Amino acid sequence: MQESTVYQSILAEGEAIGEARGKAIGEARGKAIGERELILIVGSKRFGDPDANIRTLLDAIESPERLKNLGARLLDVDSWHDLLAS
Repeated sequence: MQESTVYQSILAEGEAIGEARGKAIGEARGKAIGERELILIVGSKRFGDPDANIRTLLDAIESPERLKNLGARLLDVDSWHDLLAS
């Protein structure tokens, strides 16, 4: 059965789907890391270094879109707490 062309085709298709999903997840995580680093750099200059609680809250955010929105608000708020309260 493993030698059949149908089996091989199904297997190849499954591998391609798995690779595409893995790539998409990896790209999203990479983007989130970049957004988070930018928030930390700009936020640290504006509010000072974040405490452990703020770091934990930021690290828990996985959505690149949410991180992008936080980054856009950095100049509109007065503290780490105000930033994360949104």
